[in-house]
Amino acid sequence: MKISGYYIYNNVAITAFSVMAMLRLSPKIPLSKVALLMPILLDDNIVGKMTNQRPTSFDSVITQNKVYLSNFNNRYDDLLPQVVNAISILLDLNLVSLYGEYVISENAEKYESFLSRCDSNRLKNICAVSSKLLKLVKDSDIVNDYRKLNIEL
Repeated sequence: MKISGYYIYNNVAITAFSVMAMLRLSPKIPLSKVALLMPILLDDNIVGKMTNQRPTSFDSVITQNKVYLSNFNNRYDDLLPQVVNAISILLDLNLVSLYGEYVISENAEKYESFLSRCDSNRLKNICAVSSKLLKLVKDSDIVNDYRKLNIEL
């Protein structure tokens, strides 16, 4: 794997904070949804657009961001190891646990402290958009969401 600016900008730390931002809102999330949403949350163009919008469905997010999602499968593949590493770090810090297919929040009272102490505008935007995305995919069929984004496993 070659190291590029993409991997420095979208590093394990920002990925771990993004996972915490999602778990702050929903204490139990399927790992497949965390992996699915991470390439969206780490894309500044999509996050920038969604910060000012109120999408009504996950389909509308996909439709409004077709240009940015055209290489989604590649970004999904590239970020999957980072998602695993981020969750591994959170497991080591006793901030999450894994049970079956779920990533479960542990010591959630620390999340707000960690997230608020981080003075990153990018992370603040990711936190805001993560709440919107989680609401949109809360009851959705994850298999269909993977198909819509043309993810090849």
